[in-house]
Amino acid sequence: MSAREPIEFELLQRVRQIRRAKGWSLERFEQESGGEIKAAVLGSYERGSRTLSLPKLILIAKTLGIPLDALLSKEVSEQTKRAKVLDLRRLNALYLLGDEKSIPLKRLVESIIRKRGDWNGEVLSCRGEDFEAIENILFACRKDLYGYLERNQILILTETELS
Repeated sequence: MSAREPIEFELLQRVRQIRRAKGWSLERFEQESGGEIKAAVLGSYERGSRTLSLPKLILIAKTLGIPLDALLSKEVSEQTKRAKVLDLRRLNALYLLGDEKSIPLKRLVESIIRKRGDWNGEVLSCRGEDFEAIENILFACRKDLYGYLERNQILILTETELS
């Protein structure tokens, strides 16, 4: 066993943890990567039965919407430990009630859904860049944004197996 193998195993376990924290199956990851990394290949990486190249690692980080150093870090951040999901049913209800902030938020969410081809219609798993975009359209800092989303029961934080 080389000195590198335990480090590579830890890195691949972080990939699996982060993917699962987002609520993504291997097939969903394949879709999010635009088909560039097949579900079976990612599964092989995660199990350690296939060697991972640096270009593929970069693509994995990009697909997960996280910086490469987050995968290389020994500790998974608290934000990664919780999946952040928007309840689209609740957002639609607020929109129908004429809630001011729900109008641009609904437009942005619909744009994300179209871009990702995620048509389940009830919930949307969000990435860090999604929250940055929401902050920008609502002119809110992250704390105020989370407050609004939680008060209106739009944000669902789900505990993952990382906890």
